[in-house]
Amino acid sequence: MTSENQHHPKRHCMIVHAYYPLGETRVERQAQALIQNGYQVDVVCLLHSSDKLNEEVVDGVNVYRLPVRRNKQRGALGQLFEYLSFFFMALFKAAFLHQKRRYRTVQVHNLPDFLVFAALWPKLTGARVLLDIHDIMPEFYAMRFKLGMSSLLVRLVLLEERLSCWFADNVIITTHRWRDTLISRGV
Repeated sequence: MTSENQHHPKRHCMIVHAYYPLGETRVERQAQALIQNGYQVDVVCLLHSSDKLNEEVVDGVNVYRLPVRRNKQRGALGQLFEYLSFFFMALFKAAFLHQKRRYRTVQVHNLPDFLVFAALWPKLTGARVLLDIHDIMPEFYAMRFKLGMSSLLVRLVLLEERLSCWFADNVIITTHRWRDTLISRGV
């Protein structure tokens, strides 16, 4: 490590509305790849009922768990409340951690897309923000709640998707098909 790297270590934060580890294997693989490439990695995630610690180091990754319980059986309003609860906690946790650690990058994994705004303070103070789209939300919600693409809820989610992608410095998408879908929407 050069003296420059000692003064400016590579620091990366991931925010994910899932459990870590054993929630999103993609997040775990990315975190481990970053560790292997010399990054310090923090993950802000959900607290599972079986987790013994809110904060711990797992395979070199600093894990910060927020006390929001995941419940896939909730309706649209319950899901929104869960997402908003996690969002506000992640917003403050990311700002607090960034003040101490000064991230180069903050990578936010969807669902939901608007979780990317939890990286507001890091972005305003120089960090690059990545939105990592695992699922495209409008189609996800249309299917989950049996709604048409022209329904009010789905149109709001389309707007949320566009604003979230606009806020991010870069967007990572899992498939060419979804990339083409986002491009066709003007994202």
